[in-house]
Amino acid sequence: MTLDVIIIGGYLGSGKSSLVNHLLQTWDPKETGVIVNDLAPINVDAQHVIKGAGLMLGIQDGCVCCSVTDRLGEAFDWMVAFRPHLKRVLVEASGVGDPCRISYYSRGMRELSLKAMITVVDASTIIDRLNDKFVGNLVKRQIEAADGLILNKIDLVPASRLSHVDAILHELNPEVIIVRAHRSQVDASAICLRDGTPTLTRRPSKVLPAASDAEIADNSFSTMVLRTKDLVDQPRIRRSLTHLAKIAERIKGVIVTSEQANNRYLVQIASGDVQLTPANPLDAYHESVLVVVLSGDNTNLQRETIEAALSKHAHWTSSVIV
Repeated sequence: MTLDVIIIGGYLGSGKSSLVNHLLQTWDPKETGVIVNDLAPINVDAQHVIKGAGLMLGIQDGCVCCSVTDRLGEAFDWMVAFRPHLKRVLVEASGVGDPCRISYYSRGMRELSLKAMITVVDASTIIDRLNDKFVGNLVKRQIEAADGLILNKIDLVPASRLSHVDAILHELNPEVIIVRAHRSQVDASAICLRDGTPTLTRRPSKVLPAASDAEIADNSFSTMVLRTKDLVDQPRIRRSLTHLAKIAERIKGVIVTSEQANNRYLVQIASGDVQLTPANPLDAYHESVLVVVLSGDNTNLQRETIEAALSKHAHWTSSVIV
C-alpha cells in the first residue's frame, strides 16, 4: 500500500497553512500526515496547523526544496512507518521554495505515490509578484509546476480583474485547473475524492526540471529572527507591525504581551495584511519570536529599519539565518 503525496506550494502569505487546516477538517485527520516546512529556527507555520493530524512533522532552518532534503527523507520515512493508519501525506512547502524538488524526492520512494502538486495563488498580489524582478521567476515556476491552482483571496479582487488573472495563469500553465477560493475554503474533491483519487491528478508529461541552488539563491531573500523575553504592549506593537508590513515580504511568529489574560498572539503578516490571533492557551510560549522575510537588493537597510522600530517596545535580539 503506497501513501498518496499531495504537495502544497505557493508564495509567502498565499494561504497554504489555511488550506492544510481546511483539508484536515474535511478529511479524516487521523488518516492524514502533514509535513510543514519553515525557513526559520522556529517552525511558525506548524503552529498555525491544527493539531490532530495522524502525524505532523516540522522541518525548519531551511527549505525542503533545497538545503534539507535529508530531513525531508527522514520525514517521509516516518510517514511510511505509520502505514496503514495513514493514507495520505500533505507537504506544505516553504513559500520561497521550488516544489519540483520535493516532487522528485517523493517519486524516488516506491512507498510514495505523488498525486498532485497544488499551488496557492494570492489573487490580490499575483500580478505584482510576477512582475517583481526579485521574486517573479520563482512565482512563475511555482505556477508552471502545478497540476492545480487555488486562486485564493478572491474577495479582495473585482470580478473583472479575476478574469484577467485567470488568463495570465493559463498563459503560464495552459492545462492547469483553477479553483477559486476565499480563505482557502475549497471543495475538498477539487484536491482529492473520498476514495483517494485526485481530481487535480498529475499528468505524466507535466514534469519540470528543478531549479538549481543558484537559481533559488538569485531570488535575493533574507530571513531574520527577532526574539525578546520582555512583555510587549499589544496595541503599540500592532501599530509598528502595520508599518513594517509595508517593508517586509512576510512576518510571522508569536508575541507575548503585557495583558493579564490571553496574552499570547500568533502573528501573520503578508501583502500588508496584519493578523494577530489568540494563540492556543495550551501552547506554552515564554518569549516573543518574529520571523521576517525580506527580498530585494536593500535588505540590510530593511533590517535596520525593522530593528529600530521594534526596539521602541522591548529589547530584541536579532539574527540573520539566510
